Amino acid sequence: MAERKRTLKRTSFTGKRKVVRRRKKSRGHSLLLLLFFLVVISVASCTVAHPFSDEKETMVSVNTAIHHLFGEESSERDGKGKSGGRVEEVKKEPQSIIKEFMNRLKGGENKGNNGDGNNILTKREEKNPSDTRLKASAAKQREPAEKKAGGNSSSVTGRLAVVIDDAGLDLESQRIYEEIGVPLTLAVMPNKMYTSEAAAEWSRYGMPVILHQPMEPVSGSGMEEKTILTSMSDEAIRYMLKESLEQIPQAVGINNHQGSRATTDARVMRVVMNELSHRGLFFFDSRTNTTTAADSAAASYGVPYARNDLFVDNSADEGEIRAMIQEGANRAKARGSYIIIGHCRPHTAAVFRDIVPQLQAQGIEFVYVSSLLRW
Repeated sequence: MAERKRTLKRTSFTGKRKVVRRRKKSRGHSLLLLLFFLVVISVASCTVAHPFSDEKETMVSVNTAIHHLFGEESSERDGKGKSGGRVEEVKKEPQSIIKEFMNRLKGGENKGNNGDGNNILTKREEKNPSDTRLKASAAKQREPAEKKAGGNSSSVTGRLAVVIDDAGLDLESQRIYEEIGVPLTLAVMPNKMYTSEAAAEWSRYGMPVILHQPMEPVSGSGMEEKTILTSMSDEAIRYMLKESLEQIPQAVGINNHQGSRATTDARVMRVVMNELSHRGLFFFDSRTNTTTAADSAAASYGVPYARNDLFVDNSADEGEIRAMIQEGANRAKARGSYIIIGHCRPHTAAVFRDIVPQLQAQGIEFVYVSSLLRW
């Protein structure tokens, strides 16, 4: 009987030990699961913080975390994997959870695609367009004017480039030109009340701006306060050009205001062309003198060059202005292309507004002066 009691007592003691071991094991698994979910939350927060990280890297991070939590070392601590498959079941359960979590994450990304194959990065780029897209937008702005001016190439009878001088003094006249809707080049004077505004406004229409740089005339009268003189040193000429161009950052080239003396001075023109070559700008000779040293200097420094053929508004009479513009168009038909200069004045702007449709009907194609440069 005593022997039986001892057996019962041992059995009871053994059962008690088993219960204790099970509780410890259960607590261990609970702690592991809690730690697992903390890892999942941490991984999820990293994924949200870095929405553009690679999906494979995210999966590797999660699997690595699972391996550390439920790898062979954990199995050895819990009885070297011989606990009746209980550890393996615990390992499979979190793996299935994390797999479901990643599938939901993928689903969220697919929803963000809107079915058009664009990812989140593409949307970010759309909100913050690059310089390339801005340039494309500017080119698109120019299309209406060019298409309107071009027409059918087979019906073109001549190409006419128009440069509008003396901008920066009269914005109202400039706005008439802006509304005509054909390619025109604006020459903006420095050191004027509307210098910056005129250049910026014209540029917003997608049309080219050039600097209308004052230069010394033969007569020496009527000069601007800041004018390039033949008596200036090379350094002084460079400094004045730099000062003028800083006021008109949109400039793609320059032309001379007055300058009948300066454009015939070989030294002055070499200094000017040297500066333009470094800046990648062209020179448009206003042709205020029948002779010039600008063409040979431009060729020496590889500066693109063009020369005015006709001033159309030496008179303020609108009838005479109309006749001169028509003469320029006729010469464009005869020669294939022609360059004329008008000014930012009310009468000249009004005549251009009226005559442009008539010239287009004659087959005249309006082009930028930059398309007629000699390289």
